[in-house]
Amino acid sequence: MLHPDLVKPYIEDWEAVARDVVLHARRETAPGDEIAQNLIEEVLAYPSVPEDCRDLTLAPAGAPFLTVTFNAGGKRLSWIITFGMPQDITLQELRIESFYPANEATEQSAAELAANF
Repeated sequence: MLHPDLVKPYIEDWEAVARDVVLHARRETAPGDEIAQNLIEEVLAYPSVPEDCRDLTLAPAGAPFLTVTFNAGGKRLSWIITFGMPQDITLQELRIESFYPANEATEQSAAELAANF
């Protein structure tokens, strides 16, 4: 979601969204997890990712969800994204993010998209 060539141009309030996603990932990454650490470093190098994402001491813990609004093709779609980590030790490498429509227009657009699959 944070790659500059994917959905970034369509996300309203990009800096706040990027900050929240990066800080959630940083808080949930185990100190010895080199793969996750390398991915976070890659994301931090993307243009326009807020510089303050590097310092966890400056950031509050944050909510377990985030509202993201995408604006594309004249449509504004707002989603509530939840962040979750599995509790099962066998699934520790799995990260779960769920998207829920945050308003009726988004719910209707999602239903239309789903009907075409």
